[in-house]
Amino acid sequence: MLDNNDNNINRSNQNESLNLRRMIAAYIRRWPIFLLSALVFLFGAWIYTRYLTPIYQSNIRILVKDAQKNAGTDALLRGVALQTNMNGGIDNEIQIMKSHRLMTEVVKKLNLSKRYFTEGKVIDIENYGKDLPIYLESLSPDSLQRNSTINVKYNHPNIIIESDNQTIETKVNQAFTYNNQKFAFFKTPMGNNAKQAEFKVVTYNPNQVANFYKGGLNIGLLNNNSTVLNIGLQGSHRKKSEDILTKLVQVYNVDAKRDESIEFDKTIAFIESRIQILSEELGDVELDKQSFQQKNDIANLPQEIGISIGEKSQYENELLETETQLSLVNSYKNHVSNQSITEVLPNDISSTGGATNSSVSSYNQLVMERNNLLADGATTNHPRVKNLEANIQEAKTNILNSIQQQQKALATARNNISSQLGGASSFKQQAPSLERLSRDIDRQQHIKESLYLLLLQKREEAEISKAITDDKIKIIDPASSYGPVSPVKSRYYLGALAIGLLLPFAVTFIQELLKNKIETRNDLEELVNGEPIVAELPKVNLDDEFKLVGSDLSVMSEAFRIMRTNIEFVMSRKLGDIDKGKVILVTSSIKGEGKTFVSMNYAHVLGQLKGKRAIIVGADIRNPQLHRYDRSSKKALGLTEYLYNDDVSLEEVINISKSDGKTNIIFSGRIPPNPTELLMSPKFDDLIEELSNLYDYVVIDSAPLVLVSDTYHISSTADLTVYVTRSEFTPKDVIRVPMDAIEEGRLKNVVFALNDISTAHSGYAYGYKYNYGYGYGYGTVNRRRSPIKRVLSTFGINFK
Repeated sequence: MLDNNDNNINRSNQNESLNLRRMIAAYIRRWPIFLLSALVFLFGAWIYTRYLTPIYQSNIRILVKDAQKNAGTDALLRGVALQTNMNGGIDNEIQIMKSHRLMTEVVKKLNLSKRYFTEGKVIDIENYGKDLPIYLESLSPDSLQRNSTINVKYNHPNIIIESDNQTIETKVNQAFTYNNQKFAFFKTPMGNNAKQAEFKVVTYNPNQVANFYKGGLNIGLLNNNSTVLNIGLQGSHRKKSEDILTKLVQVYNVDAKRDESIEFDKTIAFIESRIQILSEELGDVELDKQSFQQKNDIANLPQEIGISIGEKSQYENELLETETQLSLVNSYKNHVSNQSITEVLPNDISSTGGATNSSVSSYNQLVMERNNLLADGATTNHPRVKNLEANIQEAKTNILNSIQQQQKALATARNNISSQLGGASSFKQQAPSLERLSRDIDRQQHIKESLYLLLLQKREEAEISKAITDDKIKIIDPASSYGPVSPVKSRYYLGALAIGLLLPFAVTFIQELLKNKIETRNDLEELVNGEPIVAELPKVNLDDEFKLVGSDLSVMSEAFRIMRTNIEFVMSRKLGDIDKGKVILVTSSIKGEGKTFVSMNYAHVLGQLKGKRAIIVGADIRNPQLHRYDRSSKKALGLTEYLYNDDVSLEEVINISKSDGKTNIIFSGRIPPNPTELLMSPKFDDLIEELSNLYDYVVIDSAPLVLVSDTYHISSTADLTVYVTRSEFTPKDVIRVPMDAIEEGRLKNVVFALNDISTAHSGYAYGYKYNYGYGYGYGTVNRRRSPIKRVLSTFGINFK
């Protein structure tokens, strides 16, 4: 039992190895198809990539300048400069550069919402800039612009516009209406001077174009320790992409300068308003002093009073400074209280305003962020806008609280100085009251004059700073392009090669997986459970289908001789020596497996044996086929007439084969209405018995087993049964029919023959067994097939 198990395991391993070799052989046989498929797909990839629009990579490298560019200015303007940096880091600048607002401005300035194409041999070629003599300008608002295609014929100065529905004639610099939009053509500045041109214009909505280019921008830091940015953009036209990057930097700088100018303008406007107020107040003080002097007849102060009040000079100076700062703080508080949240605040110019300026910077940053959101299309109900407005109100409250604290501190300081001044003046009670009044007037005059001069100085500094505002971005490396970066032809070729190899691989795999037909000897061996296989008969051409084998050395003749030898060996082993002729029954499963072809040629090969006589009996009387090998015998008497009519003798139905003049044939005769009854009659058994006494070999061509039961009725008369299968035709599952018949004893001494096996499935058999003879000229000429037929035969497609 252990030996049986080992044998089963070995047989299973051998079958698995055999199946693997068969699968590999199936792929190797089809190598021309793999090669052809790969070449076809590679050629297709070459054609495809040849006409793909190349994509180029354009880059520009810029430096975002440091915020301390105005470090030499005084605290007020330094605060303004610091504000322009937005304190948001480089990420904020990147987001601004990628904003829809800036890209829309770029699209409008470069007129990118129009694309121009001239007709090429295969694909249209895009034109840009100065390539064409004229360009199209839209005269409609952005909201009304839609996608349109305009075919243009230009013959200076006339222009003809063609579309599916209309033809429009216009001229350069003349407006026209197309697709409910207004356009006009203008001469391209410093462009092509051609007088004639034909091209196509495709117009888009500027917002769509801005979104497209904004999505294609790639902005990144060169490294984390610098503020150098690399801006990249891919496009089909190098010059256009470079212009977009350059214009984006220019638009960004203009936008940054505009933001800085707004702050400076606010500061200057605040100073101007204070100068105007102080100018009026200073005029009033001077008039009061003039009236006082005229009324009291005072031209000079006594010298002694000047000496007596020298001690008070220090306190008076301090009081003057404190009241000046307090006046500035009061004015600044009034301005902040009345300021709208939509406008930025100027810095506190008082000497104690350092803490307040920090809050003002934060406040202005929030105001500008809110204004930018509204400029980008956000509404006042946007959650982020609401959040910013709440933060602005909170910042404003903090500023007012800071100013109030300054007021308290200055008021306290003023009271202390006044108290000290009063103490120092107590000893001069004798000073005339007129002098006190004069001092009061002088003090007011000095305060106004000092503040007035300070504001004039600040205004001049603000104007200078505004005038010298520099670009926020500096171009390090101008825009340049390289490529093309797409399509990467190697990837297309690699993909085409992969598809070209995988497609026939998949087809072959599916074909092999779905095959349910017997193809090779190995397929048949797996199904017959060790029953002998006596023949592998090669495929024949259609012209040779009804030709019988002779004494030549052709492949077919050799195959039938091997079949004869194998059957003789099986019969000698199973039957031993018998004193009468041997009866061989030839059958198959279904029609078309070559049963008659095998039986006819086998009988003729037997007839070639020296001193031996052979006869073939056409027992397939339902579908007679033997007469196809001898057309003249179609009306000859046959088996049907002999079994049905007792007056027909055996000699009358025996015919001589015209192929070799030796082999005898009993044709089937006419198709009877009761074939089964005729074959079951004792006369048929007697006929076979008589023929076995007259001939050395009796070959019976019977009906297929699956279709009718005739063969089972006559199988008992045969010594051996040859069961014919056909490569690539016989379903594997029908082999269960003869195997069941063998197990049930309805067929005896069964051997199998595999017919119509192609070169692709013959393996060793025809590569060595038969073909060896051709090289030595054994009377056979090798008929070469055309290259196309040889390639198709690798897929099992053969032409008989």
